[in-house]
Amino acid sequence: MMAVLAVSLCALCGCLSKEENRDYAVDKARKYVMSEIPNLSEENRAFVRLAYPRFLQATLLQKREMNQLCLVWDTPYLNGDSIVVAGVCNSSYADWEPIRVIIKKYNEPEKPQN
Repeated sequence: MMAVLAVSLCALCGCLSKEENRDYAVDKARKYVMSEIPNLSEENRAFVRLAYPRFLQATLLQKREMNQLCLVWDTPYLNGDSIVVAGVCNSSYADWEPIRVIIKKYNEPEKPQN
């Protein structure tokens, strides 16, 4: 009972590690995909439930440490498309919330050559 109380208190105080916050964001994103795309095939649902997504991050407001964070599942069952859940958070991922989910080809930008 005390352990549950301690974990709950840490969650409310924001004393979870960055990795724990990332895992929590992944759980939120998974639930968001399942609720927002009800007609997703069972193979894709299983892929989202079991695979860890890749993270794409961009800074929105540097002074406030606001970032756009996209969680991307490159599922092999969508003919090259990916499931992308976009959200906004601070640099520790503590307050990440999903805003939108889309299915699209999500190519990473090419690095400039010198």
